[in-house]
Amino acid sequence: MSHGGICSRLSLGSTLKFEVELSTRFHIHIRVFTTITHRSIYTSSHHKLVAMLEVGTALDNSQTTFGTSRSPSWTVSISDTWDVLGPFPIQAREQQYLSPSYPIDASQPIDFHKSWPSSLADNGTVTWRRAQSNSGHLTLTYPDIRWSALRSTEGWAALQHHSVLRTTITLYPGPTIDTQKEYAPSLLIELSQGSFFTILPQTEGHNIVPAWHSGNIYAMNSSPQSSIQLPSKPSLLSPTTYDLFISGDYEIRLFGDPLVSNSTVPKLQLDISVALQDSTESLKVIDSHSIVPDFVDGWAFGGVIGIEIQALDDWWEITSGRSEEDNLELVLPPSFLHPLVIAPSQTRIIPLRIRQSKPISKTTRTISVKLNASGSSGSIEISTSLDIRHNDHWHSRNTQSLIATYVHANFMATAFAVKPPTDTKSTGTNSTVPPILALHGAGVEIFDNNFWIDALPSQKYSWTIVPSGRTSWGLDWHGPSAIDAWECLEAFSEILQFQTEWHPYSYHKDSRVILVGHSNGGQGAWYIASRYPDRVLAVIPAAGYIKSQSYVPLTMSRGAHFVDPTLRAILESSLTADDNDLFVRNLVDTPILAIHGGNDENVPVWHTRELVSVLKSWRPDANITYQEDAGQPHWYSNLFDNNIVQSFIEKYLQDERPSLAGHSFTLTVVSPSEAGSMHGFKIVNTLKPGRLARLTVQQKSTSVEITTTNVLHFSVERSSPFWPSQGVFIVDDTQLITEGLPDSILFSINDKKWEIIKQPWTVPIRPSGRMSAILSSSAPLNIVISNKTNTRELSIALRIAHDLYLYHKLDSRILEAHTSSKEIEQSTLQGNLIVIGTGVNNLLVKNLLEKQQTPFDLRDNRLFLNDDQISDHHTAIFLHPHPLRPTGLSLIIYPGSHDLDANLERGRKLFPIRTGVPIPDWVILDETVDSISLGGIRGAGVWGNNWTWNEAMSYF
Repeated sequence: MSHGGICSRLSLGSTLKFEVELSTRFHIHIRVFTTITHRSIYTSSHHKLVAMLEVGTALDNSQTTFGTSRSPSWTVSISDTWDVLGPFPIQAREQQYLSPSYPIDASQPIDFHKSWPSSLADNGTVTWRRAQSNSGHLTLTYPDIRWSALRSTEGWAALQHHSVLRTTITLYPGPTIDTQKEYAPSLLIELSQGSFFTILPQTEGHNIVPAWHSGNIYAMNSSPQSSIQLPSKPSLLSPTTYDLFISGDYEIRLFGDPLVSNSTVPKLQLDISVALQDSTESLKVIDSHSIVPDFVDGWAFGGVIGIEIQALDDWWEITSGRSEEDNLELVLPPSFLHPLVIAPSQTRIIPLRIRQSKPISKTTRTISVKLNASGSSGSIEISTSLDIRHNDHWHSRNTQSLIATYVHANFMATAFAVKPPTDTKSTGTNSTVPPILALHGAGVEIFDNNFWIDALPSQKYSWTIVPSGRTSWGLDWHGPSAIDAWECLEAFSEILQFQTEWHPYSYHKDSRVILVGHSNGGQGAWYIASRYPDRVLAVIPAAGYIKSQSYVPLTMSRGAHFVDPTLRAILESSLTADDNDLFVRNLVDTPILAIHGGNDENVPVWHTRELVSVLKSWRPDANITYQEDAGQPHWYSNLFDNNIVQSFIEKYLQDERPSLAGHSFTLTVVSPSEAGSMHGFKIVNTLKPGRLARLTVQQKSTSVEITTTNVLHFSVERSSPFWPSQGVFIVDDTQLITEGLPDSILFSINDKKWEIIKQPWTVPIRPSGRMSAILSSSAPLNIVISNKTNTRELSIALRIAHDLYLYHKLDSRILEAHTSSKEIEQSTLQGNLIVIGTGVNNLLVKNLLEKQQTPFDLRDNRLFLNDDQISDHHTAIFLHPHPLRPTGLSLIIYPGSHDLDANLERGRKLFPIRTGVPIPDWVILDETVDSISLGGIRGAGVWGNNWTWNEAMSYF
């Protein structure tokens, strides 16, 4: 993040220095909400009602205010004086296990004179220090830490560190306050590039378990504000001051190598804004986050529009939507079986299906949309206007890119970009030309600027499709991000069928692609190509890293000092599915042009060199070309726009497959639900989930010999180039004849003997191996709480919903246990389940566990695992079968009854939102996880087939 303007330095103490920068951006937008008539101003993408920064007088000798937000009854300010404790070594993502306030307990009184051990500091200790922020922007450095000495042995891992930050927020009652009726206001807080924050009262012995909220650690655009309920009621007669704690975590992927800025000192930069929530608004439309397709010759280039709405109070149901444009009908998806309910403070994108019988006029620049909603206080109508962009047919002018939309997971309005071809094949020739699928790097907002799509060379006959991956960071093109990439490909094939004039430019929805990616997208290209080799014609991965554990090693992990190595291995097995080096063998028959700048300051060039080396170890004559551009950095303008890349693309767009006569190959898979086929062979299920499975296929003169490792089921398509001429397969010395069998057959092992299962065969491919599989849902995720009056469960549900939306733009519903149970009885429940609570208070938890579908079960309302009772001090988080769908999932967060709220908070923090967090199918933890990370894990494992106990992959 780059900032200009005035820069000053403030030296505080002998071992710590803080740098304060005044950004040219206005980092604290203090929004003043007065009456409902301001809604249209606030929600405009171009006009925000912003109060100028006010510098207040000192509250006491140690505090000054830097920002004030007012409502008719209240004023809030936040101090620019910070207490800071750090730095402490931490591995990437370890803050998901450790307490955000590590090493202190934020709920207890703080001794600001105490020192704490840290291996980063001279003499091995650190103490509290003071820092100043400016306009909500805090830049934090520790220049007296000998970073160069640390990185000389530990590399980038030594630079990653954790700090605890504390300041105060003060609420002032206004002169017009009604002491008889006034309620405590809510705060709108935006934290950019901090990991977690919480607000606590300053009263002694408040005994409140902190509710930690996720910050926008990736500084992504279109992030929802966090609506925060105060932990205790403020005084109606005098100012009330609260503590604000922030977990500040420096990660190389977020902040980069300081050497790029000619410094050896890592720099953590945070932005914080606090405002009062408008008490007069109930629903807020955020126009700037709306999802709107381009219009081509008056026709929508996609089938859906999305309207972002946040409920500021009450539970609201969106009952209908409509357009004021005559030739554009907008309707709620008819296939959705449940009311579209928004919980208090939740943000959802309302999908409106587009129906057009005629093109709209090109003079129409905005679309007026009205939504009807109902709540406990009655019904309201919400109006908003959406800007639209008109385009002529792409060959009538030089169209650089177009925005298209589709519906992800049957409900979620999603946008992507496309770059049109420059020509079309003449009538009578094959007009189906494979497209280019281009994956952007981390933090690249494809809709805010054309940087990424402009960098990709236009093709004569092929579309270039640029998915968002859900967000600019997504899940590193794994999980729902990979699903989004494939769904964009399929959706655009259908969009090109909307109008007859577009048909000549279409392709088949299952078309193979040339896969292109840079940086995180380069890693994603390695990932997707090696998991779905039959879908990929060729790959151009540029500046991609191997995997998260190689990008920044885990050597500075705190938890590694305390965890049993056997348990650590099981935990880290959940990262196996992301290890590109283990699966690069699947690309031995795929043409690859791997590119890397020789002086890459972001992703070290050895990553691509090593992947090329691994691939050539498997097949020295593999069709892979490595192009290292000497002296070039992470990004350079002609990285893709050159003759070498264009010649490579044109060659393999011909879809000419080389002869594989006499060849052999090995397919490697760990999670069959996240992998496709290779040469028509697909591993459907593994014998021991969580471990690698391999299928080696070799052609013989009259048969095909197959050798398996850890394979339970695999399928073969007759269209495979390895289908034997005489229909004879020899699988692990078992001869099987395929004469008279259908074009798709399934092989299954039973009592160490292989057999062929005739169609129709229905063997479910169960998502397995890691908890993040819960994110890949076929509909909005269902977050189930005991009831609406359980404030802690509701708070956690809202925070999970916020994180799903922030990190992945995934939609979710929050519903009570009795409602979800009713939907299960009626077979209408769609989407994966996230269930919060115990068998005592949550009806759905009780109903699910009483079925004993996993080794977890309830006995007299006590939780057991494999016949061993779980302590009331422990929290269990585990995957469970979906009650209706064989391939669906449930995730249960089951807190121990001793210190219930604290256990719920620990379970919530482990909800799998980010990549690189080792969480397999089930985990049991205790309170020591707050201070010793993985050392506080009491058990973990991967389920076996049919959700059975998997002794080989379990620790308990």
